[in-house]
Amino acid sequence: DGGDGGGDDDGDDPERWTETLTAPTGPLPIPVPADHTEAAPVGYLLTACDFEGVEDSELSFLQGDVMFLLAKDADGWWQASINGRFGYVPHTACETIAPIAYCIALTDFAAEGDGEMSYALGDIVALFAKEDDGWWTGANCSSGHTGFFPGNGVQQLAPCPRAPGFKLILDADTLDWPALREAL
Repeated sequence: DGGDGGGDDDGDDPERWTETLTAPTGPLPIPVPADHTEAAPVGYLLTACDFEGVEDSELSFLQGDVMFLLAKDADGWWQASINGRFGYVPHTACETIAPIAYCIALTDFAAEGDGEMSYALGDIVALFAKEDDGWWTGANCSSGHTGFFPGNGVQQLAPCPRAPGFKLILDADTLDWPALREAL
């Protein structure tokens, strides 16, 4: 029985299974289209107003959108990405923000409405706000998309911005343990 008095020694016993995880200490690289050479975010932006880009290189956005900040240019136009689109935004229309936590997706969620963000099992999500109705605001570091998502499908990893290693003990009654273990 493995000598622990627990019987089953295959590692799938949720009463004993823990995994040491460390939350990221900053933005993670995001997927990029072929015409971009890199996308290593240096932070996150929250938009303060609506903006309609005039040039092809400018990103349009709505008030309250969350974006990945890629670079701060001296001319006042910052490089950013939102939902797979890359371009420039006026720094006066945005403020830099930090996530309140990072989360790991414990299941898949397919966005159905405007402003919703999909995630897949194992995706890392930067969390920015929790609403009372259970919908949270975040940035999916695995897909490069941002928006609202159901908070009951993710597990917070640790407080931000810097988190030491910790033991994550998950609810044994609600998880698919073999699938989660495979994703980690």
